[in-house]
Amino acid sequence: SLALAGIKFAALKNGGIKLTVPAAGSDSIDIHAGVDGKTIRIKQKIDKPVMEVITPAEPVQITVPKVSGKKFVVVDPGHGGSDVGATRNGIYEKNITLDISERVADLLRKKGYEVYMTRDADKTVSLKERVEYCENVDPDVFVSVHVNSSNIDSPNGMETHYYKDNSLQLAKTVHASLLNHVKAHDRGLFKSKFYVINHTTAPAILIEVGFISNPSERAQ
Repeated sequence: SLALAGIKFAALKNGGIKLTVPAAGSDSIDIHAGVDGKTIRIKQKIDKPVMEVITPAEPVQITVPKVSGKKFVVVDPGHGGSDVGATRNGIYEKNITLDISERVADLLRKKGYEVYMTRDADKTVSLKERVEYCENVDPDVFVSVHVNSSNIDSPNGMETHYYKDNSLQLAKTVHASLLNHVKAHDRGLFKSKFYVINHTTAPAILIEVGFISNPSERAQ
């Protein structure tokens, strides 16, 4: 949160507003432009807190040491624990997404990527917790793995979802690569306001790898 004392606003000659935020030498300031081009987010870490806030419990934070030149990826296996996801013939989406995510993480690590997973076991993780985890890691990309479902058997194929403009290129690249390596019907790219890809700062996509309701894809 910003220290509000001393913040100044001034009108610029050619239009717009200048915002001045006082900062000590030991303070650090982070500025992110909103994807809509109309908003900015400013974080200021100050030496001494403006006020002390006591909360009953604090979420567990992780510290991620960043290595220069190393790429960071957060892989998000959809569902988990009491949230089983889509179900057919005793098969749960949560198990498929975890299995695929673990394979993806292993492949990426072998290629030199630093990989973090929002869950690495069959446990319940809320959407909010997934986003908070991702924001804490501050990765280069975020990928959420899911399995599609329908009321009938026939729908099939793979689709990739993105929401923010900074995620479109990632969606195109991963979707094309998947179709290159997996024999599947191309259902296309979708701009969708899923919680996890809407609330993460990093480029973020959600992949529906196939239909659990389709017998052939379920077996695959």
